Amino acid sequence: MYTIVIPICSLLWWNSATLSERKYESPPGRME
Repeated sequence: MYTIVIPICSLLWWNSATLSERKYESPPGRME
């Protein structure tokens, strides 16, 4: 179980981290 849960959790955390970084670094064109 852990061998499946750990990768999924790390992927979710990495995804949320990269998404939040993109929001701050390059905001969507709609805001311009």
